Amino acid sequence: MNVNKKLDRFKQWAGERMGGEVKTNVSDNFKALETEMNVRHDGMERIQKSMTAYVKAISKRSEGDDKEKTLPVAHLGSSMVSHGEDFDANSDFGQALLMFGKSQERIARVQEGYISQSSSTWLEALERSLAQMKDYYSSRRKLESRRLAYDTSLSKMQKAKKEDFRVEEELRTQKVKYEEANEDVYRRMQDIKDSETENLADLTAFLEAQLTYHERCCEVLMQLKNEWPSGSAPSQSTGSRRTGRPRSNTAHSYHERYEPLHEEPPAQVVEPRPIIRSRQPSAHPAESPARDSYQGDSPMRRPSFNRAPTFEGPTQLRQEQASASPTWHRSTSDTFPVRRSQSQARPISRVDPYLDWLGITILVAHLVSGIQRDST
Repeated sequence: MNVNKKLDRFKQWAGERMGGEVKTNVSDNFKALETEMNVRHDGMERIQKSMTAYVKAISKRSEGDDKEKTLPVAHLGSSMVSHGEDFDANSDFGQALLMFGKSQERIARVQEGYISQSSSTWLEALERSLAQMKDYYSSRRKLESRRLAYDTSLSKMQKAKKEDFRVEEELRTQKVKYEEANEDVYRRMQDIKDSETENLADLTAFLEAQLTYHERCCEVLMQLKNEWPSGSAPSQSTGSRRTGRPRSNTAHSYHERYEPLHEEPPAQVVEPRPIIRSRQPSAHPAESPARDSYQGDSPMRRPSFNRAPTFEGPTQLRQEQASASPTWHRSTSDTFPVRRSQSQARPISRVDPYLDWLGITILVAHLVSGIQRDST
């Protein structure tokens, strides 16, 4: 019998997914409350995780010298007290260590109370809210199961060809169960909404606990400041610090001592930017001195040095000959005979001094060799 019921519910569920069966829907108010519950659950779950991490962080303990796990601030205070007892009773520094260490131990005791209050107020309220949400989702799944059973009985009743009192009785039973589950879910959603007052009270208690914690810590530190040794008051020591050499200078001197010297590149000379002249003169001349105009045809000339040449070789002679010889320019003419006469003109032969110098050198070499043969 149970197998047949489960099979019928599976057929009903598959038919609803395929769109072949009708599904019993809830009211719009019920759907709005369901959406609100989902939002509340997500928010409370995130806050509960962060609050748990916060309490775990402030209650984290470290192992001290006596192998006893205490809060870090308490371990700091005990270390200061232990070292302060090593000094003479007339030592201001030793007395300051003792006083500061005892203040840290008092702050540790205040922190212990703050951790306890935080866990018993706000953290427990978050856990209660999540427990309510868990019960709500359990009831919501139960309602979905009852709804599916009710729709299955209703579909079977509609498809029956003749009246059957067993089907009618089953339909009435499933309808009653569905309505009870619906009312239970609705009541749980209302309870979650009504619990806002309790959550607000717990949040206020957490605020008071945190405020009390910081106020008591401030009182401990203010009392420490008032009882601080007069020879080294914190307010005076803050303003009268010794002016030492900055770390950057030390690092720089160390770097300069052990690193090789690097020559800085020479500064680049910024050449004046050429100015583009306009075809028409401006009616408002500039007051600033004009820059050199841009001349694209003439290349930039190198500065000349007044040095007299001391050696006259073939290259110098060739340059002097080239500079002394006239430069021939070809002029354009519109008449054909003139162009013909220019094309038939005999080329002018130029005397290359380099060839003359080479010939003289060869001649002198022959003469010297002949004189040597005659002498032998």
